[in-house]
Amino acid sequence: MWKDEEIRELCRKLRPVIGEKADKLWTLYLVEDEKGRRDMALEIELVAEKYLRKDSLQEPILLEPPSVADSAGLFLLGDVVYNDKVLHKLSLGPEDFVKQIGIFSITGEGKTNTAMLLALQLLKFRIPFLVIDWKRSWRNLLTYKGRLPGHELPAGNPFSMDDVQTFTIGREASPLLWNPFRPPPGADPVTWISTIAEVLEKSHMSGPGVAYYLTTIFSKLFRQLNAGDEATFYPNFSDGLRELQAIRAWERELKWKQTALRIMSSFTLGRPATQTFNARDPVKLEQLLEKPVIFELDLEMPKQLRVFFSEIILRWIHLYRLNQGETDKIRHVAFLEEIHNLFPQTKFEKEAHSSLENVYREIRGFGQGLVSITQHPSLLPVYVLGNCHAQIYLGLQHENDIRAARQALFLDEKKQEYLNRLEVGEAIVKVKNRINPCLVRIPLVPLDKGEIGDEWLKKRQDFPGLSSPESAKRHDFPHFPAGDKYRTAESPESVPTAESVQGFLIDILKHPLSSLVKRYERLGLSMRKGNETKRKLIEEELIVPKTVVTRTTQMVLFELTGKGKARLRDLGYRVDDEQEGIVHKYWKSRVADYYRNRGYEVLVEERVNGRPDVIAMQGTKKAALEIETGSSDIIGNIEKNVKAGFQEIVCIATSRELEEKIRQEVRERNLVRRVKVTSVFEFDVS
Repeated sequence: MWKDEEIRELCRKLRPVIGEKADKLWTLYLVEDEKGRRDMALEIELVAEKYLRKDSLQEPILLEPPSVADSAGLFLLGDVVYNDKVLHKLSLGPEDFVKQIGIFSITGEGKTNTAMLLALQLLKFRIPFLVIDWKRSWRNLLTYKGRLPGHELPAGNPFSMDDVQTFTIGREASPLLWNPFRPPPGADPVTWISTIAEVLEKSHMSGPGVAYYLTTIFSKLFRQLNAGDEATFYPNFSDGLRELQAIRAWERELKWKQTALRIMSSFTLGRPATQTFNARDPVKLEQLLEKPVIFELDLEMPKQLRVFFSEIILRWIHLYRLNQGETDKIRHVAFLEEIHNLFPQTKFEKEAHSSLENVYREIRGFGQGLVSITQHPSLLPVYVLGNCHAQIYLGLQHENDIRAARQALFLDEKKQEYLNRLEVGEAIVKVKNRINPCLVRIPLVPLDKGEIGDEWLKKRQDFPGLSSPESAKRHDFPHFPAGDKYRTAESPESVPTAESVQGFLIDILKHPLSSLVKRYERLGLSMRKGNETKRKLIEEELIVPKTVVTRTTQMVLFELTGKGKARLRDLGYRVDDEQEGIVHKYWKSRVADYYRNRGYEVLVEERVNGRPDVIAMQGTKKAALEIETGSSDIIGNIEKNVKAGFQEIVCIATSRELEEKIRQEVRERNLVRRVKVTSVFEFDVS
């Protein structure tokens, strides 16, 4: 016995096939008495069997199709199907991308094919996109030859398949030379460092203690490496690892440090990781956002690094768009494969202070499209599914995924079985406020799978300065850039080469107190080329010149900047983070030589009952010698030496003015009997 609601549903299913006749059948059913309704129900069932091919086993997937007008759009998706018949085309609009799209299915049912179809549409209409690919499948898109009707790339289009650049993240085929510590243009570095720490907290299961270490260390490094307001040289994980190793910690802080060491070490192991996360001259992501780009994550790269890369890229784009300002136009689309990996599943992960919720809620107002792709919609937070304006469900199997899809599509329990009956390439599509769930057949994009290998990608590296072989050489670790970076075919002999710049910097490290004349001789540089090389190093903020005034002349020495030290460490050299200035070091060396030449045993900054700059010993006599440039606690140094029991304490000022100032302070503290005050000019050290 048929129920009224079952007959009504049958008439609804018939309407797309027989039109208004279905409404008349329902009206005739309602006006009949009980016996008449039984007869009428039988007649409607016979009509359904004729037009819907309904049998006793299984009825076809019957979802009310949208109108032709509601199905119109710029980006062709597929054919609306009802009762196994193609009715018309269904397309998406730019607003659907900006308001976000979700593509869901088990492996092999066509979700990546669907995403590629949309990407081709974006190419056709000159809209740049970025793909985060977890499975190395998107490289196949490069084999597309415009063979799909309606999806041809028009001649003269600025975007073609030749413009799609693939970067192999974690592998050397087509490396991305990047540094996550380069913040989005206009962003505050400290704010961005906090964002990185937040992402690491989730991807590497760290905690607030680790976040504290990271924000403290990298804020310090930003200040050291950038003297001006605008950062031009960025710290990397190698820098942070070195700073962290120098920190002394106990008890709870020691555990934080050990965790932080583990995390930062993971970003510095091996050449691929070094290239991706530690480049000194990193690619500008804002430039990549103007092109169609594929980021291919290496399957052998630890999942923590893949999660970190995926989320930090998304957070970078989000902050970049916020700084750009709101717009009604579509600027760019990001395709996010395996998106479920970015969301916490365990209780511990869910407690981590990291969330993409703001990204999904805010980014749509800034012209940035998001396409979330996964085989497990049930693993996505509510704010992801809830913010997907257009939802595309291909075949699903897992009970939890089917339940999540049914709730998102507002299907009744009887229709949820449709999700498990979809053929490959079939999808149930819903677009909020425009298209109720309907069946769509999505065409197969003709690709030559397996044709694109690593060697092919290596030969195709055609983005200057991004992943070319020459650019990759400049980021070798721990080796320095090879080749003549600065010379051109018409360059004069005086133009500094990469080798001369590198050699000059290394020579400063090895011979910090050398005169310019001897340095040029040692390096085989003419006076003109030596001066040009020196100027280049100063312009690049790798060194700072310091003038030393002696009794008879003056000379120029050089201090390594934080940037210069970082460059040397990239070359594989050990560089201590000493706070001592080069002027102080020069005079300390000369005073030590003065006493050695007079038969004294000399210790330079040795821990002997204190730490004077120089200790001069002769027999039982022991003198503490302090070189004062005016930057230290002069009286504090004297008092330490007094307490240490030195028979003689000598304060040696580097200028006459400072000498007089120290004399005054010594008199005021009644230290005249214990302390001798003089200047470097009293020593025959020039």
